[in-house]
Amino acid sequence: MTKLSNKEIANIVLILTGDIEPTGDSSIDDRRYNNLLDLQEVIDFLMAKMEDVMVNNRDEKAYSLWRASDTVAKYFIETQDYIHNVFEDIK
Repeated sequence: MTKLSNKEIANIVLILTGDIEPTGDSSIDDRRYNNLLDLQEVIDFLMAKMEDVMVNNRDEKAYSLWRASDTVAKYFIETQDYIHNVFEDIK
C-alpha cells in the first residue's frame, strides 16, 4: 500500500471539511463558517494526540520515546512562534 504524502492527507481533510474561505454571501458563508469550526475541531484533536505523545514520553530514558516527545515539544514552540508572528503582522 502506498503511503499518502502529508499534502495529500491535508487535502483530503480539507475536502472532507469543505470550503472555509468566506465569499461575502451569507447563504454560503454560514456553511463555510461551520466548516471552519469543524476544521478547528480536527486540528484540536490532532494537537491533543501530539500532546499525549509529548507528555507520556518526556521523562523516558529510551531514545525513541524521548525523541518523539522532544519533537512534539519543538513543534509546539515553533507553532507558538508562528502564531505570535501572525498576530504581530495584523497589528
